[in-house]
Amino acid sequence: MSTEIIDLADVGPIEHLAVPLPDGGGITVFRGRNDSGKSLSIGATERLCGGDVRLSQRDGAEEPGRVAGLGMTFSVGRTTRGKGELQATSIAGKLNIGDLIDPGIKDEKAADRARTKALCKLLGVEAKPELFHDALGGPTDFDMVVGEDALETDDVVEMQRRIKADCDKAARTEEDAAQRESGKAAALEASTEDVDWDVESDAAKLQAELEEAIKAEAALIERDEAAKKAAEAAHTAANALAEAVANYTGPSVEEAVAQTEKAKQEEREAVEAIEAAKAALKAAEAAASAAFDRAANAMSIEAGARSHATAIAGWEQTIDGGATVEPAADDINAAKHTVYNARDAVERGVRIRDAKKRASEIAQHKGKAEIHRETAETLRKAGKATEKVLSKVVEADTLTLKAGRWMTEHPDRGPVPYHERSRGTKAAIALDLAARRAREMTPEGMVVIPFPQEVWEGLDPDNRAKLAAQAKTLSVNLITAECAAGDVRCEVFGGNDA
Repeated sequence: MSTEIIDLADVGPIEHLAVPLPDGGGITVFRGRNDSGKSLSIGATERLCGGDVRLSQRDGAEEPGRVAGLGMTFSVGRTTRGKGELQATSIAGKLNIGDLIDPGIKDEKAADRARTKALCKLLGVEAKPELFHDALGGPTDFDMVVGEDALETDDVVEMQRRIKADCDKAARTEEDAAQRESGKAAALEASTEDVDWDVESDAAKLQAELEEAIKAEAALIERDEAAKKAAEAAHTAANALAEAVANYTGPSVEEAVAQTEKAKQEEREAVEAIEAAKAALKAAEAAASAAFDRAANAMSIEAGARSHATAIAGWEQTIDGGATVEPAADDINAAKHTVYNARDAVERGVRIRDAKKRASEIAQHKGKAEIHRETAETLRKAGKATEKVLSKVVEADTLTLKAGRWMTEHPDRGPVPYHERSRGTKAAIALDLAARRAREMTPEGMVVIPFPQEVWEGLDPDNRAKLAAQAKTLSVNLITAECAAGDVRCEVFGGNDA
């Protein structure tokens, strides 16, 4: 198998080192004691592949340092200058694969956010609000919920977190509003618990019934008062009649009439006597004069008798009027009770109408509460949907983002959080993602991926062998390091020392 060689000369502490990169993929391992130049060697390789690693010339070197390979040559002096055309692709500067495997954060959710940031950086996902518009129902709804502060970041993961926080805040506001509306509805319901909804409540009808009852009561009271006055007048008339009867000494009307008729007859006879006996004029005149006197007296008596009879008749009429039948007390009490019931019905009608009005208000408050709850639920879902946006932009076959957590599919256990998988499995998944992204960038040619020393050193021999086999399958070259005695040296894992 052919091998690409990267030549390092007079760089950092390294005088000369050949770095083999096997064609077809594999793992190149730098070994040596601490501070022997392992990290610098990896950095020089990254710089050659497009990374932004600062290099320095070896102390005491007469010529500028040199990094050459993969179609590029860098001259390392006071400045680092390169020439040539790179014949390989690297994720150097785009992804530290260790940030996927273990970002070094204890909080599991925070660690997964760091992994998401690493993937977004690898994939070149820009922090654009437009990514999240559809999750919130479009630009208009998005602008109504999301504040400007949420958008003032170039970190798409942080932007998602802020947008979700704004959604959750808006949802809590809607939930509080729903609770207030429900409270108002409950209070109004409590105020109508004792209302009988089946009785009459029409205001005009109840008022008419009250007015009719009041009129009936007033008529009975008026009759009662008139009867009492008539009875009092009858009593007075009866007393006057008794007194008049007791004190009157004259004849009756009939007797007075008879006397008057008799006197008139005598007058007539006297006149006739005057006419018949003019001779006895003086006697007749005297008789006539006496008769006139008697007639006048009789007429006076008649007038007194008539006046007495008139008074008697008036008193008798008054007495008869005093016999007016008074309304029964039960009837008056019934009328009063009818008025009371009518007034109570009017008041009850007011309460029922108020209750009906409150029932309408209750329905309105409940309707508003339901709208607020639905809006809150929509906002909660929108917040969760923003996570799906991230999951979609960093979509991978081996990883799925659920509720902010990266999940993997275990053959026996089903969905398992990525952080719970073994170091070897996490390394294999991370390598797969990095390699696929690199291959998207450059379908052909060599792919170089720096691999963290601490992760490599933490893998057992079996997982190292699996990782090497995976690198060959993916046709990528990993460069890593491990501590060992002696000066820095380089070899292909599973091969001979370079």
